[in-house]
Amino acid sequence: MTTLPKRRVRIACCQFSAALGAYERNVSRAETLMQNLHPEDVDMLLLPEMAFTGYSFTEASQVHALAEDKNSGRTVQWAKQQAVRLNAYVIVGYPRVEVSADGDSTYYNSMCVINTAGVLIETYDKTHLYETDEKWATEGVGFQYIDTVEFGRVGLAICMDINPYRFTAPFEDYELANYMRTKQVNLIVLIANWLDSEPESDDSRGVPNYWVHRLKPVLYTDTVFIVCNRSGREETNAIYTGCSACISLKEPMLLGQLNKRQENILLVELSVPDRMPSSNAKGTARTLVATAAT
Repeated sequence: MTTLPKRRVRIACCQFSAALGAYERNVSRAETLMQNLHPEDVDMLLLPEMAFTGYSFTEASQVHALAEDKNSGRTVQWAKQQAVRLNAYVIVGYPRVEVSADGDSTYYNSMCVINTAGVLIETYDKTHLYETDEKWATEGVGFQYIDTVEFGRVGLAICMDINPYRFTAPFEDYELANYMRTKQVNLIVLIANWLDSEPESDDSRGVPNYWVHRLKPVLYTDTVFIVCNRSGREETNAIYTGCSACISLKEPMLLGQLNKRQENILLVELSVPDRMPSSNAKGTARTLVATAAT
């Protein structure tokens, strides 16, 4: 494989505890954490899956009431404003509604990707739905990536996408990782509402180790994996594991991480290829400083 020249980029993850259904409160909390971010600080800002709505809804109607259009929705508009303010890419998750010409509504668990000019360049819909999503959302058409001048080829994923499909596919299928390997992605971005399976423990090592295990087909390559997860507990007693992290898969090596409980900004500086891989087929089917103060 040809070795590409490298450039340095700064990526920030905003990890916080969102309240279920409290949109304005959640926006305010994120903005408070972001208030010291300036254009010279960051090239890409990530926020979690369904960042401002919360996640663990028990009824489809609760989520549907908060779903947004991919162009005019308030989360996308907020992301555009932040992208211009920071002169950075902004990626954030939200529940999306698509209305057909016949007036039928289809709902997705989505992310928007906004470039430095404040332009929506991609909407990705979660492909592997978790049981909570299955109450209200439709599967996306498949994994995706984007080609950028700033970061090279960037793979997009949301939470359950990294797991076996419905937890029924063979573990060794590594669907997401094999897609990223085939497409020669050099940066994998995952936003999440990852649940804490061991809430009594403060150990923040287990979940990143699992993520690395699920990325086996791209281990020992120049790929970098970055995940922005949420923390805290929702009213439904769902507890989230935090642990937002940036991991170089070449070694593999942890480049920066927040712990389980933090609400904070993780900021990492890393090297990415200075141009995109030679393959330019659009796919659908899927160092080093951390400001991780407590």
